[in-house]
Amino acid sequence: MILTRLQQLFSSSEWPEFLAVAATDNVITLTLRIAPEIRWLTGHFPDQPVLAGVVQTHWAARLGRYLFALEGQFQRIDNLKFQTVVLPEQVLDLRLEYDSATRSIRFAYRSTSTAATDTPLPEVMYSEGKLVF
Repeated sequence: MILTRLQQLFSSSEWPEFLAVAATDNVITLTLRIAPEIRWLTGHFPDQPVLAGVVQTHWAARLGRYLFALEGQFQRIDNLKFQTVVLPEQVLDLRLEYDSATRSIRFAYRSTSTAATDTPLPEVMYSEGKLVF
């Protein structure tokens, strides 16, 4: 149900492809595919399209507000870190964790892969931060 709704509401060239959703009370993990058609990939670097950090932050804020039904003004971003570039065709998990006491959402874009032998590979962290409302 959540996956279908996300696919309907956020289905333009400005958003990733939503592949899966896992949710608990205050944590939602979205599996995303970075389609090469996403308009934000164009022009960031001439020879290698990458997903800009500001777009990653924007997606986390918009999706977090929607999924946790947050209202109120955005205040600030804390502990923002960009560690690895996001490229077209990558599949990532966006983990959103809501803390009602601080009215904040911690977000992290990361990937975990499994080799052909089903051996887990190390997790790759792309970006993370805390959005305060």
